[in-house]
Amino acid sequence: MRMVRTTTFAIITSLSLLGGTGIASAQPDVVLYGRVIGEDHTGPPPSTWSVKIAAEYSNNDVSPGRDSQSDLYAYRVFTGRMVRLLYQAPGYRYLKGEWLSEPTDNRVRPDIVLEKIGPQMSWLSTSDPDAVEKDLAEQADLARRTGTTDVFLANYALQKKILMARPGGYGAAVDSFERKNLNFREVMKSGEGQHLDLKLMAQLFDDDPASVAAADASSFLSLATMESLSPALRARAIDKLSTIKLPADVSANILTTMRSQSSSAQLPVRIAALSALKKLGTPADQPRLGPDLAKEPTWKLADVVEANRQSKQADTDTDKALATIATESTDPSKQVLAVRGLSNATGDTAQKALVYILKKKDAPDVVRLEAVKSLAKSGAKEGEAREVLKTLATQDPSADVRLAAAGAARQP
Repeated sequence: MRMVRTTTFAIITSLSLLGGTGIASAQPDVVLYGRVIGEDHTGPPPSTWSVKIAAEYSNNDVSPGRDSQSDLYAYRVFTGRMVRLLYQAPGYRYLKGEWLSEPTDNRVRPDIVLEKIGPQMSWLSTSDPDAVEKDLAEQADLARRTGTTDVFLANYALQKKILMARPGGYGAAVDSFERKNLNFREVMKSGEGQHLDLKLMAQLFDDDPASVAAADASSFLSLATMESLSPALRARAIDKLSTIKLPADVSANILTTMRSQSSSAQLPVRIAALSALKKLGTPADQPRLGPDLAKEPTWKLADVVEANRQSKQADTDTDKALATIATESTDPSKQVLAVRGLSNATGDTAQKALVYILKKKDAPDVVRLEAVKSLAKSGAKEGEAREVLKTLATQDPSADVRLAAAGAARQP
């Protein structure tokens, strides 16, 4: 079991509900906050990243699971007894944090890193079949106690496929677990009540051509609209719908669903729906930018930028609009978002806009830094772009910009 080192937290009274215990207590409450990512995240996590956070107390009380906001979380717990946070995400190994005590600091350190489920998982390489069966039993118990049936079923479906193919008695351990474990039966019964099953969860994550061909679009459509489901799983279902062959009789319903979910309060769902509409929708559905978007709330720009990044489709109209916002907006936050979006652009529109920004002496440091990063990521570093980077590496007033420019200029 991977653990994080013991940390402590500070008492903060009368805080609004950021996470709930559902457990009565006369003790003051505190908010623990931190960051949780996947081991495969080399940069900012995907916009569809969401983790279920719960809390376990030393008297065995467990609070319900709540969703993180991307890689950041804040969770309210009670003082007066030891507590540890529990982390569960679809496609990743669960993790139990260290027991927390001595309330002096509410920042959970270090960042939590979850191991991606796969044949080479570290815990599996050091576990015999008996240990694996015990671990599966712990996962089922955790799902029952925290109400995270959906995440458990998704992860168990992935693990079962790996274990059944692994020689050395691991398949027998799976069979024994399913026959004997009462928590597993209870969780499976809960899944049935939510119209979830292992086969559907396996199809949700399996990219094997045979599995994709057998995928049930109607079932994925139901998952996409299930408000009680983990946002990460709903986003995954939407993404699946945009990649599989759709039966004609459900195609119209899917488009209607994507349109409604594109305004979801859950960011992972909203971004996934916008990306799907970019692939499946009519011209009116395309999440294209227009010059007037610079006057809209920043979150709308962020949504469209991320949706275009997720869809991985060239869109010259969007590139031009992003370039306009990046070079003409007076709002640095919007400029940063637009510049970030240009890192995925094709053609010379992006390079011209980024070079223009870098040559402007009055451009904010944060915008110039983002422009250097986008220029490096886009690979457009020849001619004028390379000369500008070389100049910035030695002459820019910001040390961060000089360092980033020097690194970008050295890249082939």
